[in-house]
Amino acid sequence: MKPILVKLSALLAMLLLGLSIPVSARADNGTAAFNRGVAALNKHEYDKAIAHFSESIRLGPTYPAPYNNRGLVYARKGEFDQAIADYNEALRLDPKFPDPYFNRGFAYAGKGNFDQAIADYIEALRFTPKDAKIYFSRGIAYGKKGDFDRAITDFNEALRLNPKDIWTHFNRGFTHASKGDHDQAITDFSAVLRLDPKNAGAYNYRGVAKSAKGDFDGAIADYSESIRLNPKDANVYFSRGIAYGKKGDFDRAIADFNAASRLDPKHAGTYFARGFTHASKGDHDQAVADYSEAIRLAPKTASAYLRRGRSNASKGENDKAIVDYNEALRLDPKSAEALFHRGLAKSKNGDYAGAIADYDMVIELNPASAVAYTNRGHTKLAAGDYQGAIADSDKAIDLNPVDAYAFNNRGKARGETGDTTGALTDINRSLELDPKNAEAYRNLAEIKRSSGDAAGADADEATAKKYSGIKP
Repeated sequence: MKPILVKLSALLAMLLLGLSIPVSARADNGTAAFNRGVAALNKHEYDKAIAHFSESIRLGPTYPAPYNNRGLVYARKGEFDQAIADYNEALRLDPKFPDPYFNRGFAYAGKGNFDQAIADYIEALRFTPKDAKIYFSRGIAYGKKGDFDRAITDFNEALRLNPKDIWTHFNRGFTHASKGDHDQAITDFSAVLRLDPKNAGAYNYRGVAKSAKGDFDGAIADYSESIRLNPKDANVYFSRGIAYGKKGDFDRAIADFNAASRLDPKHAGTYFARGFTHASKGDHDQAVADYSEAIRLAPKTASAYLRRGRSNASKGENDKAIVDYNEALRLDPKSAEALFHRGLAKSKNGDYAGAIADYDMVIELNPASAVAYTNRGHTKLAAGDYQGAIADSDKAIDLNPVDAYAFNNRGKARGETGDTTGALTDINRSLELDPKNAEAYRNLAEIKRSSGDAAGADADEATAKKYSGIKP
């Protein structure tokens, strides 16, 4: 969820509240031009409004209101520097004129200069301390700076002054969510729905907050209502698809991602999520196709290459997987996950030195990674470095005393060094932890056969065949 997401039309409406209206005619024609400017601005005829306010300024250059209003028009056009110049002139002519302070704050916020915006809002509040829109706008600026506590304080005051303002409830909800306080976010989005029961956005964002709490059923209910009210919002289908995926309901998740991609075919995240869901179902061909489309739309997304690599590896296409991992690492050189899986693919390809080098880097990035030691130990075992395999297995077991594969690796390595007793102890411990480990049964059978226990070896080999292909 984005930290702060205020609807632009709401801010622009507030900005129009900073419009200066003449209260009496002047002897010259400045007032008539001013009024024509106000009328044009209200009709969104911005170029005409600028021309009329400029004429008013020409006829009455000492009056601040035309500068203020022309600044408003420039701000509405997104020309914030010109807007600020007009507000500056309005304040030079009348330093106690409150409207240009608020409006200039808005313009600074539009430029991303939130510190200056806050300074102007503070000055505006000095003149009009009970103006809810200024507290709201300052709350937005604090939120953009990541100062969520001050943002919430301002939203609280705005709501004290104007308890039924939907957008203040909305943005306070976003801010609570940004702090991780999803219960308070839900409270705010629920307040929006009490004020506006058909607000599709409030259902959507309340669903996001519920999903963040792990309440996927509640989230799905809210997303569904949002879709009923606004069936053309791709983002809501996407979010509901994520929630279905979290519940393990992959078919409904894919159906929602399909709908999202139809409504917004250029959203890379939808293809990534659908690819992940296909992979979760074991359909790696479809997963690869979706990850490829995500990459086409967002070619600098390291995670898409990583996930496509994993699906390629699951298909047994380790060369393709390595190419994908290479690209993931080019984009994100410190991705321990990409290094780990590239090491796994290299090991399966028989490139033990390359695999060990990758696991070395994983361990350098994350010294507490038990699985990296386990896999490096397994690779050293395959390469014939039995002492190295034992040392890595020791470390893996220290980090994770219930790592069945580390015990199995160490047992196999000990067997290769002639330590039959140690080998049997380790492999039996591995089977206690994972009774369906086919590789451990094969290793146990090998030791028993070399010790003359043919019957025991035959039984273990039969069990290994039974569990072959079953992974932990």
